[in-house]
Amino acid sequence: MLPCVRVQRDFADQSDVLDICRANIRAPEQFYGDYLACLAAVRTGERRVTELCEKYGTALVEAFLDEYQDYAERMTVDAIRRLPAGRVTRTMAYDSELDGYPGGIPVTATLEIDPTAARIGIDLRDNIDNLPLGINMTEATVLACCRIGTLNVLGPDIPRCAGAFRRIDARLGEGKAVGKPAFPAATSTATTNLCHALGSHIQAIFAELVEGAGAAYGSIGLPGSCPVVSGRDTRHGGRAFVNQILMGYWGGPAVAGHDGWLTYGSSSSQGMLWQSSVEMVEQQQPILVEALAIREDSGGAGRWEGAPGSRTTFRARGGPVRFAINAAAHDHPPAGVRGGGAGAATRIWKEGHNGARTDLSISIDVTLEPGERLVSEACGGGGYGDPFMRDPARVLDRVREGWITQARARDAYGTEIVERDGILEIDIAATERRRRDPHPAQSPAEE
Repeated sequence: MLPCVRVQRDFADQSDVLDICRANIRAPEQFYGDYLACLAAVRTGERRVTELCEKYGTALVEAFLDEYQDYAERMTVDAIRRLPAGRVTRTMAYDSELDGYPGGIPVTATLEIDPTAARIGIDLRDNIDNLPLGINMTEATVLACCRIGTLNVLGPDIPRCAGAFRRIDARLGEGKAVGKPAFPAATSTATTNLCHALGSHIQAIFAELVEGAGAAYGSIGLPGSCPVVSGRDTRHGGRAFVNQILMGYWGGPAVAGHDGWLTYGSSSSQGMLWQSSVEMVEQQQPILVEALAIREDSGGAGRWEGAPGSRTTFRARGGPVRFAINAAAHDHPPAGVRGGGAGAATRIWKEGHNGARTDLSISIDVTLEPGERLVSEACGGGGYGDPFMRDPARVLDRVREGWITQARARDAYGTEIVERDGILEIDIAATERRRRDPHPAQSPAEE
């Protein structure tokens, strides 16, 4: 942990600070590359702001910035006043291995829409105290979840800035796992795990309060394909290595009018996280990526379908490789909303030399010997709306693409797909008969 310290003085690096970072951050070369990229971005921004001030005058630029915040607030007010009034409290469960929470770690939020006052209130004070784990959220990630979830509902035209934030009232408790952490609570995965859960939870509550808004639950926790890997690289004289892989990280939630986004990732990244490439992963670490594919039948069924998860297989090459993973969504996969089904649960297992399978839990620290495999099946996103209302043509497209099976089309969507002369087609009459019959509540996707 570092306090806020100066990293440059008079445009020159403070080498002692950077040396401390290099000595304590894994993959120091990558850290320094990231530092240089951030530095370049900041210096470029500095030059552009200077150019604006020279062209228009500092007073006009400052006046514009003030007006921009007020403009964003006015747009936010207008958008909130178009929403229905409502207040609801909901609790979701996040996978737990703690004795005190055998049924899952509760994440509770109260959402209130007040169109008259033009305010959105999100009360998170009724959450549990800090946990003896690194999944405690920070104040910054909690506020980000509240603002992202709200602004996603209010629309893309509202500027994402402090002016809009003025109308979102987030109430956080002190010393809470979902709130403001109290030192020395660990927050090493504050941008994932519970952050994924809270971001999805807020958007799902909006879906309950406002018809046609919000989203189902998306990918929660990291799948087995996003491990920290370490060991010694036999390709480079036994050089030690440690790094994190971000791969096969899917399961976007369905929203009203749209299926889930395949490369969404999670509510904390929303498609903006660049996944690792197979070639780079194999170059940086002594492992092979034997498979990276869409996981069939893993998206939550709905009028709009949740995105599927991925199936990824790693194999150690010339020496043992240690995999450490902090996963989730095994016991509590991403749920659907408004009648939609849940996505498939996360599954991770190890395959030995003889093909024997050993299922793994959500917290994993396992070493693969050469020839052994780690298999990850990432959770899918939840569905939105009644699956029997889904356009049969869209169901057929998914079957033809290999995303869902014919059995899934029939059982989850009431859509009968038949093969005629080697071509898959919809049996319209059989589909109409099946959809007239009452169908059971949606269960999680195939596991």
